Amino acid sequence: IGITSIEVTPQGHIITGGRDRTLRVHQGDGSHTGTLTEPNSEVTDIMGDSNGLVHAITKDGLYLAYNSSDWNISHSMTPSPPGELVSLHDIDAERIALGGAVGLVHLMNRSTGITEQTLNQGNGEVVGILGEGDALVVLMSFASSSDIMLFDIDTDGDGVVDSVDAFPLDSTQNTDRDGDGYGDSVNGNNSDRFPDDSTQWVDQDNDGYGDNPNGTNPDIFPQNSDQHKDTDGDGYGDASYGQDGDKYPTDATQWADRDGDGYGDNLEGNSPDACPDMGGQSFEDRLGCPDMDADGWSDEGDYFPDEPTQWADTDMDGYGDAQQGYRGDACVNQAGTSTRYLLYDSAEDRVKTVSTYGCPDSDEDGYADESEAYWDADNCPGSLVGNATEWLDEDRDCLGSNTDYDDREFNVQTIEDYCERDKNELIQDTTCLKLNQPVYTPINETNSEADSNDFSAQILSFAPYGAGIAIAMMVLIGILGMLGRRVTDKSSKEDEYVQKGATKEIETGSIEQVGGIIEDDAWGEDVAALLDMSDSSSKEEVDDTTSKGKSRSVTESVEDESSESSDEDVDDGSGEWQDGEQGWQVYDGTTSDSEDEAAASEAPVTEEAAAPTEAPPLPEGGLPPGWTTDQWKWYGHEWLEKNGGQ
Repeated sequence: IGITSIEVTPQGHIITGGRDRTLRVHQGDGSHTGTLTEPNSEVTDIMGDSNGLVHAITKDGLYLAYNSSDWNISHSMTPSPPGELVSLHDIDAERIALGGAVGLVHLMNRSTGITEQTLNQGNGEVVGILGEGDALVVLMSFASSSDIMLFDIDTDGDGVVDSVDAFPLDSTQNTDRDGDGYGDSVNGNNSDRFPDDSTQWVDQDNDGYGDNPNGTNPDIFPQNSDQHKDTDGDGYGDASYGQDGDKYPTDATQWADRDGDGYGDNLEGNSPDACPDMGGQSFEDRLGCPDMDADGWSDEGDYFPDEPTQWADTDMDGYGDAQQGYRGDACVNQAGTSTRYLLYDSAEDRVKTVSTYGCPDSDEDGYADESEAYWDADNCPGSLVGNATEWLDEDRDCLGSNTDYDDREFNVQTIEDYCERDKNELIQDTTCLKLNQPVYTPINETNSEADSNDFSAQILSFAPYGAGIAIAMMVLIGILGMLGRRVTDKSSKEDEYVQKGATKEIETGSIEQVGGIIEDDAWGEDVAALLDMSDSSSKEEVDDTTSKGKSRSVTESVEDESSESSDEDVDDGSGEWQDGEQGWQVYDGTTSDSEDEAAASEAPVTEEAAAPTEAPPLPEGGLPPGWTTDQWKWYGHEWLEKNGGQ
């Protein structure tokens, strides 16, 4: 048979090979297991390993590897360049070495049979190989000598020997500065994106942050180049404006804000936006809703959406609950329409009106019922509350200040009270002097009858001359009739002036009595003086004139002046408002003398007024002193009207 090699494997098999191109397998007891016939020539060497493989080489350069479990071939090949193989050597756990007859050494991967490197540094027969780390000690035998050669192996052929190659089996990588197992070459296999950081090596989204979640500065979003960090751990990246950005990177309960008003859209989170699709800055009643007046209350919850100082109205009276705000409600829980309140100022010793809104005002005069109740007198409660024309009674005499002549003096209610109380001190007061003018007293009946008889006798004796005088009087009466009509026209115009003035004053909130008898150009002051001698005339003058500048109430003035106004003559509006006493506005509707003359010249000529057919009846006392018969005939009816027909 010519046995040329023998091997006892780690598994206990005994394998022999020889020149007959076969491998024979025996058990440890010598029993024959089988014969392997794959070798194509003389078997030159056999080697078993701990992995269960049996390696064999032939003289023709064939390399074979068998599985000792079933003795089937695992792999076989002829290394290049081909040549006689003479020896097998175990280098390390991964590699074996095949020695050739002409100085060739093939480094093979024992599991795959792939040639990793071929060394060719001599031409002798390799009779022994010893692996020493990443180096090989090769014993070569020549015809007359032997050599020992030391090789630094470069398994991957990248030009870097295995002793210094961090990746001896990867020709694309050879260094690993941080020692994390990934090569420093960016273009090589399994390149390290962070060659100086042993905790990171991969960056799939190329954002500069490593994908290892346990490494330095890890990328929590390895597939999203916009994000890498999530401080609050809610799954949304800290880069607010990037993809899947977190608008609230430190609040795990909020992350989105569609309307950009600073309040989060998550209704279950912190400070949720009650109006997520409408930007707003409300924060009092709800968060993030429109707030037009910027008072913190949403427009929907603000009773006064355009007034920044008010927002609530508990009693729904139209005045806000914030008392320091615009028109604050002084009675928050009581609906009311008041706007004013009267308070006594002790420093100035006078009553002041202060703004007080939203309190009950039953008579709707603008003053709060509480204010009016305070000024009500104890003996006549309710004289102000419920009375729309009165709201103050300083002297508590049950007569309001609008009617009371002096509301600070309990015993003075009328001008008569005033003049009576101070008649000694006010002796020079023109108001009281006019009030105290002597009243016309009729002549007693006895003297009146005698004077009447005497007057009749005089008329009879004067009869012859009467006819001539009568004719002259008729002419005079005609002239007086024209003048009298002019007096009537001017009186009507003055009445209208009074009516218009009062109306204007009512509209402006100020009243002053104006008017009186107008001087007549023809009669002078005679008729006016005769008419002013009546009691009623004196009383009217006193009522309309006061020493204190007091004015009648609005209601009284309107009623009096309306009854005196003319229905036929209307003021043409050419008058104007002028400043009067104590701030009153007085309307001046009269015209100048030149304007009267122009109007008279332009007016159409009318018939002269016919003389009265008979004179008015004389009073019981006869013709009043100072009157003529003709005057009585024309104006006696006015005297009777003013003196009640007496």
